[in-house]
Amino acid sequence: MFPFVAGKVHFDIESADSAFHVLKGLAEGMSEDELRSDATVADGLIVKAEIPWLGGTKEARKIEERVVCPFRAKLIGETIEVRRFEWPRSGYGLITVCRRKGRAYRVDVNSLEWVEPLPEGFEWIAAYQAWRKRND
Repeated sequence: MFPFVAGKVHFDIESADSAFHVLKGLAEGMSEDELRSDATVADGLIVKAEIPWLGGTKEARKIEERVVCPFRAKLIGETIEVRRFEWPRSGYGLITVCRRKGRAYRVDVNSLEWVEPLPEGFEWIAAYQAWRKRND
């Protein structure tokens, strides 16, 4: 399972090289050599590197492209229509933009109840929820 938090994380650290070695495990499916190929190196140490989360593929960051909307779900027992996904501006989470009776609502994906038929690409939501459960 891999995380679905898209975005950048910034830390105050002693060195980018030490951060790289701590965080490189987040890029499942990518070797250290692949990660180093795009890094900025000076005097044999990494001074800048991007660690792509989600199995190392930029495409996987786009859960909103992998789950087909709109689809039906329930919120507090009421049927709603999920129109799209959004990532929060800060922190982590996955927000659904939903409609019910002509009104729009922004709801954390973990607050929804799933109804049949599940949307195409639902396995991406399930993977995200499993990751969230492990990391909350």
